[in-house]
Amino acid sequence: MLVNNSTDRAWNSKFIGEGSIDVGGPYRETFFEICKELQSHSLPLMIKTSNHKNDFGEHRDKWIPNPSAASPTHI
Repeated sequence: MLVNNSTDRAWNSKFIGEGSIDVGGPYRETFFEICKELQSHSLPLMIKTSNHKNDFGEHRDKWIPNPSAASPTHI
């Protein structure tokens, strides 16, 4: 039986003012928000695949590392 306790994770999440208890939900929400920000136009670290841009072929929902994001800040 796998017991899911806080030692199984890289960090614990607590959303101030939300009264959350981290038994998995806030931890997953943290990853969701990180991925959402990485796949936005706010950060130049990830770009849509060609198929994503053209809405053609496989992997239309994928993002890839941006080769132009090579500044010390980006790295």
